Amino acid sequence: MLIMDLAKVLKGYLSAASPQGKPQGLTKLCLRSAAVYVTTSLYDFHERQTGRVAAEEIQDSMWDEVFPLLDQHFFQLVPLHLYECFLDNVLCALEIAGHFHNGKELMQYIALFFPRHIKRFKAQGYAPRVLMPTICCLHKCTNLEELYLEKADSSAINTYLLAHTLKHLNQIRVLSLPKQCDDDVASIIGINCPRLESIVLTGTSVTNTGLSWLLCCRNLHTVIMPGFFQGITPKGVALLLNGIPRLKHVVYDVMSDVLTYIDFNTSDSILPGKYLFTLIVPF
Repeated sequence: MLIMDLAKVLKGYLSAASPQGKPQGLTKLCLRSAAVYVTTSLYDFHERQTGRVAAEEIQDSMWDEVFPLLDQHFFQLVPLHLYECFLDNVLCALEIAGHFHNGKELMQYIALFFPRHIKRFKAQGYAPRVLMPTICCLHKCTNLEELYLEKADSSAINTYLLAHTLKHLNQIRVLSLPKQCDDDVASIIGINCPRLESIVLTGTSVTNTGLSWLLCCRNLHTVIMPGFFQGITPKGVALLLNGIPRLKHVVYDVMSDVLTYIDFNTSDSILPGKYLFTLIVPF
Protein backbone atom coordinates (compact mmCIF):
# COMPACT_ATOMS: atom_id res chain seq x y z
CA MET A 1 0.00 0.00 0.00
CA LEU A 2 2.86 2.38 0.87
CA ILE A 3 4.47 1.82 -2.52
CA MET A 4 1.21 2.52 -4.35
CA ASP A 5 0.67 5.71 -2.32
CA LEU A 6 4.21 6.87 -3.16
CA ALA A 7 3.55 6.24 -6.84
CA LYS A 8 0.47 8.46 -6.67
CA VAL A 9 2.46 11.20 -4.95
CA LEU A 10 5.16 11.05 -7.61
CA LYS A 11 2.65 11.20 -10.41
CA GLY A 12 0.80 14.10 -8.85
CA TYR A 13 3.82 16.10 -7.77
CA LEU A 14 6.16 15.60 -10.73
CA SER A 15 3.48 15.80 -13.37
CA ALA A 16 4.18 18.45 -16.01
CA ALA A 17 0.59 19.62 -15.47
CA SER A 18 1.05 20.14 -11.73
CA PRO A 19 1.13 23.73 -10.36
CA GLN A 20 4.47 25.49 -10.57
CA GLY A 21 6.24 27.37 -7.80
CA LYS A 22 6.82 24.47 -5.46
CA PRO A 23 10.02 24.55 -3.32
CA GLN A 24 13.09 23.34 -5.20
CA GLY A 25 14.27 21.34 -2.19
CA LEU A 26 11.00 19.44 -2.15
CA THR A 27 11.38 18.67 -5.85
CA LYS A 28 14.87 17.23 -5.27
CA LEU A 29 13.60 15.20 -2.34
CA CYS A 30 10.79 13.84 -4.49
CA LEU A 31 13.23 12.91 -7.27
CA ARG A 32 15.50 11.11 -4.80
CA SER A 33 12.47 9.27 -3.47
CA ALA A 34 11.53 8.30 -7.01
CA ALA A 35 15.05 6.95 -7.61
CA VAL A 36 14.99 4.84 -4.44
CA TYR A 37 11.49 3.73 -5.33
CA VAL A 38 12.61 2.57 -8.78
CA THR A 39 15.72 0.81 -7.45
CA THR A 40 13.61 -1.11 -4.95
CA SER A 41 11.26 -2.11 -7.74
CA LEU A 42 14.21 -3.38 -9.76
CA TYR A 43 15.18 -5.65 -6.89
CA ASP A 44 11.65 -7.09 -6.89
CA PHE A 45 11.60 -7.45 -10.64
CA HIS A 46 14.98 -9.14 -10.76
CA GLU A 47 13.91 -11.60 -8.10
CA ARG A 48 10.79 -12.33 -10.10
CA GLN A 49 12.71 -12.80 -13.36
CA THR A 50 15.21 -15.16 -11.83
CA GLY A 51 12.45 -17.26 -10.30
CA ARG A 52 13.48 -16.71 -6.69
CA VAL A 53 10.07 -15.24 -5.96
CA ALA A 54 6.91 -16.86 -7.19
CA ALA A 55 5.06 -14.70 -9.68
CA GLU A 56 1.83 -14.95 -7.72
CA GLU A 57 3.46 -13.21 -4.76
CA ILE A 58 3.58 -9.94 -6.70
CA GLN A 59 0.24 -8.40 -7.50
CA ASP A 60 0.05 -7.41 -11.14
CA SER A 61 -1.84 -4.21 -10.42
CA MET A 62 0.81 -3.08 -7.95
CA TRP A 63 3.60 -3.98 -10.36
CA ASP A 64 2.03 -1.90 -13.12
CA GLU A 65 1.75 1.02 -10.72
CA VAL A 66 5.31 0.76 -9.44
CA PHE A 67 7.42 -0.02 -12.48
CA PRO A 68 5.83 -0.80 -15.82
CA LEU A 69 8.83 -2.56 -17.38
CA LEU A 70 9.72 -1.18 -20.89
CA ASP A 71 6.36 0.60 -20.94
CA GLN A 72 6.53 4.27 -21.93
CA HIS A 73 4.06 5.08 -19.15
CA PHE A 74 6.93 4.71 -16.71
CA PHE A 75 8.68 7.77 -18.14
CA GLN A 76 5.52 9.83 -17.65
CA LEU A 77 6.23 9.71 -13.92
CA VAL A 78 8.94 12.33 -14.46
CA PRO A 79 8.48 15.25 -16.89
CA LEU A 80 11.20 15.93 -19.42
CA HIS A 81 12.62 19.03 -17.73
CA LEU A 82 13.29 17.02 -14.53
CA TYR A 83 14.51 13.85 -16.15
CA GLU A 84 18.22 14.67 -16.05
CA CYS A 85 18.14 15.15 -12.27
CA PHE A 86 16.03 12.02 -11.87
CA LEU A 87 18.48 9.99 -13.96
CA ASP A 88 21.43 11.15 -11.86
CA ASN A 89 19.58 10.07 -8.71
CA VAL A 90 18.81 6.67 -10.23
CA LEU A 91 22.44 6.07 -11.19
CA CYS A 92 23.61 7.12 -7.71
CA ALA A 93 21.06 4.78 -6.12
CA LEU A 94 22.22 1.91 -8.34
CA GLU A 95 25.83 2.70 -7.42
CA ILE A 96 24.97 2.30 -3.75
CA ALA A 97 23.09 -0.91 -4.52
CA GLY A 98 26.17 -2.19 -6.35
CA HIS A 99 28.07 -2.38 -3.06
CA PHE A 100 25.90 -5.34 -2.15
CA HIS A 101 26.27 -8.74 -3.77
CA ASN A 102 22.77 -8.97 -5.19
CA GLY A 103 22.83 -5.28 -6.15
CA LYS A 104 25.56 -5.83 -8.73
CA GLU A 105 23.06 -7.70 -10.88
CA LEU A 106 20.92 -4.56 -11.22
CA MET A 107 23.47 -2.87 -13.49
CA GLN A 108 22.02 -4.71 -16.48
CA TYR A 109 18.88 -2.57 -16.16
CA ILE A 110 20.63 0.79 -16.54
CA ALA A 111 19.75 0.89 -20.23
CA LEU A 112 16.07 1.13 -19.30
CA PHE A 113 16.61 4.68 -18.05
CA PHE A 114 18.03 6.09 -21.29
CA PRO A 115 15.01 6.67 -23.54
CA ARG A 116 15.38 8.15 -27.01
CA HIS A 117 13.78 11.44 -25.98
CA ILE A 118 16.60 12.39 -23.58
CA LYS A 119 18.44 15.47 -24.86
CA ARG A 120 21.06 16.15 -22.20
CA PHE A 121 23.29 13.93 -20.09
CA LYS A 122 26.11 14.83 -17.73
CA ALA A 123 28.19 11.97 -16.36
CA GLN A 124 29.13 12.43 -12.74
CA GLY A 125 31.95 10.67 -10.90
CA TYR A 126 30.15 7.33 -10.93
CA ALA A 127 31.94 4.13 -9.99
CA PRO A 128 33.06 2.00 -12.99
CA ARG A 129 30.28 -0.54 -12.29
CA VAL A 130 27.74 2.20 -13.11
CA LEU A 131 29.78 4.30 -15.54
CA MET A 132 30.54 1.53 -18.03
CA PRO A 133 26.96 0.34 -18.71
CA THR A 134 25.93 4.00 -18.82
CA ILE A 135 28.43 4.85 -21.56
CA CYS A 136 27.61 1.64 -23.42
CA CYS A 137 23.93 2.54 -23.79
CA LEU A 138 24.36 6.20 -24.81
CA HIS A 139 24.51 5.28 -28.50
CA LYS A 140 20.78 4.59 -28.53
CA CYS A 141 19.97 8.12 -27.31
CA THR A 142 20.01 9.49 -30.84
CA ASN A 143 18.27 12.74 -29.83
CA LEU A 144 21.04 13.81 -27.44
CA GLU A 145 22.01 17.45 -27.95
CA GLU A 146 24.32 17.97 -24.97
CA LEU A 147 26.77 15.38 -23.64
CA TYR A 148 29.26 16.03 -20.85
CA LEU A 149 31.76 13.21 -20.31
CA GLU A 150 34.71 15.07 -18.77
CA LYS A 151 34.21 13.13 -15.51
CA ALA A 152 34.03 9.75 -17.25
CA ASP A 153 37.36 8.69 -15.81
CA SER A 154 37.70 4.94 -16.16
CA SER A 155 40.45 2.88 -17.77
CA ALA A 156 37.75 0.65 -19.25
CA ILE A 157 36.51 3.52 -21.44
CA ASN A 158 38.67 3.34 -24.55
CA THR A 159 38.73 5.20 -27.85
CA TYR A 160 36.76 2.45 -29.58
CA LEU A 161 33.85 2.81 -27.14
CA LEU A 162 33.87 6.60 -27.44
CA ALA A 163 33.97 6.42 -31.24
CA HIS A 164 31.16 3.84 -31.33
CA THR A 165 29.01 6.07 -29.11
CA LEU A 166 29.64 9.35 -30.92
CA LYS A 167 29.05 8.06 -34.43
CA HIS A 168 25.35 7.63 -33.55
CA LEU A 169 24.87 11.08 -31.99
CA ASN A 170 24.24 13.16 -35.09
CA GLN A 171 22.16 15.76 -33.21
CA ILE A 172 24.85 16.65 -30.69
CA ARG A 173 25.47 20.40 -30.24
CA VAL A 174 27.52 20.61 -27.03
CA LEU A 175 30.20 18.05 -26.24
CA SER A 176 32.70 17.73 -23.41
CA LEU A 177 35.10 14.82 -23.79
CA PRO A 178 37.11 12.70 -21.33
CA LYS A 179 40.87 12.31 -21.31
CA GLN A 180 40.60 9.08 -23.34
CA CYS A 181 39.62 11.08 -26.43
CA ASP A 182 42.26 11.08 -29.19
CA ASP A 183 42.58 11.95 -32.89
CA ASP A 184 40.53 8.91 -33.96
CA VAL A 185 37.62 10.03 -31.80
CA ALA A 186 37.97 13.59 -33.14
CA SER A 187 37.69 12.24 -36.69
CA ILE A 188 34.43 10.46 -35.79
CA ILE A 189 33.09 13.74 -34.40
CA GLY A 190 34.03 15.62 -37.55
CA ILE A 191 32.34 13.07 -39.80
CA ASN A 192 29.20 12.36 -37.76
CA CYS A 193 28.38 15.51 -35.76
CA PRO A 194 27.60 18.27 -38.29
CA ARG A 195 25.49 20.27 -35.79
CA LEU A 196 28.28 20.57 -33.21
CA GLU A 197 28.52 24.11 -31.79
CA SER A 198 30.71 23.80 -28.67
CA ILE A 199 33.41 21.32 -27.71
CA VAL A 200 35.69 20.91 -24.68
CA LEU A 201 38.98 19.04 -25.19
CA THR A 202 40.66 19.67 -21.84
CA GLY A 203 43.27 17.06 -20.92
CA THR A 204 42.63 14.84 -23.94
CA SER A 205 45.15 13.28 -26.35
CA VAL A 206 43.85 15.24 -29.35
CA THR A 207 46.61 16.80 -31.48
CA ASN A 208 46.58 19.13 -34.47
CA THR A 209 45.59 16.19 -36.65
CA GLY A 210 42.44 15.56 -34.65
CA LEU A 211 41.73 19.27 -34.47
CA SER A 212 41.72 19.46 -38.27
CA TRP A 213 38.75 17.08 -38.37
CA LEU A 214 36.67 19.69 -36.57
CA LEU A 215 36.78 21.78 -39.73
CA CYS A 216 33.88 19.59 -40.87
CA CYS A 217 31.73 21.06 -38.08
CA ARG A 218 30.74 24.28 -39.80
CA ASN A 219 28.49 25.47 -36.94
CA LEU A 220 31.27 25.34 -34.36
CA HIS A 221 31.53 28.60 -32.41
CA THR A 222 33.24 27.59 -29.12
CA VAL A 223 36.36 25.49 -28.56
CA ILE A 224 37.93 24.99 -25.14
CA MET A 225 41.31 23.31 -25.46
CA PRO A 226 43.94 24.42 -22.97
CA GLY A 227 46.13 21.92 -24.73
CA PHE A 228 49.63 23.31 -25.26
CA PHE A 229 50.94 20.30 -23.35
CA GLN A 230 48.65 17.80 -25.04
CA GLY A 231 49.82 18.04 -28.65
CA ILE A 232 47.80 21.02 -29.88
CA THR A 233 50.06 23.81 -31.12
CA PRO A 234 49.35 27.40 -32.20
CA LYS A 235 49.42 26.16 -35.80
CA GLY A 236 46.46 23.85 -35.12
CA VAL A 237 44.48 26.61 -33.38
CA ALA A 238 45.20 28.99 -36.25
CA LEU A 239 43.94 26.35 -38.67
CA LEU A 240 40.56 26.33 -36.90
CA LEU A 241 40.37 30.13 -36.82
CA ASN A 242 41.06 30.31 -40.53
CA GLY A 243 38.80 27.42 -41.47
CA ILE A 244 35.63 28.00 -39.42
CA PRO A 245 34.03 31.42 -39.97
CA ARG A 246 31.62 31.08 -37.02
CA LEU A 247 34.33 30.30 -34.46
CA LYS A 248 34.23 33.14 -31.92
CA HIS A 249 35.14 31.76 -28.49
CA VAL A 250 38.52 30.08 -28.02
CA VAL A 251 40.27 28.92 -24.85
CA TYR A 252 43.94 28.05 -25.30
CA ASP A 253 47.06 28.34 -23.16
CA VAL A 254 49.16 30.60 -25.36
CA MET A 255 46.88 32.67 -27.56
CA SER A 256 49.68 35.19 -28.07
CA ASP A 257 51.59 32.56 -30.06
CA VAL A 258 48.47 31.84 -32.11
CA LEU A 259 48.05 35.51 -32.98
CA THR A 260 51.73 35.77 -33.87
CA TYR A 261 51.45 32.72 -36.14
CA ILE A 262 48.38 34.21 -37.86
CA ASP A 263 50.11 37.57 -38.28
CA PHE A 264 53.16 36.04 -39.95
CA ASN A 265 51.22 33.66 -42.17
CA THR A 266 48.17 35.68 -43.25
CA SER A 267 48.18 37.55 -46.52
CA ASP A 268 47.91 41.34 -46.40
CA SER A 269 44.94 41.01 -48.73
CA ILE A 270 42.92 39.54 -45.87
CA LEU A 271 40.84 42.32 -44.39
CA PRO A 272 41.64 43.18 -40.77
CA GLY A 273 38.94 42.34 -38.30
CA LYS A 274 38.29 38.89 -39.72
CA TYR A 275 39.17 37.32 -36.38
CA LEU A 276 36.48 38.65 -34.12
CA PHE A 277 36.53 36.11 -31.33
CA THR A 278 36.68 35.98 -27.55
CA LEU A 279 40.05 35.02 -26.17
CA ILE A 280 39.94 33.45 -22.73
CA VAL A 281 43.39 32.80 -21.30
CA PRO A 282 43.35 30.30 -18.39
CA PHE A 283 45.51 31.09 -15.36
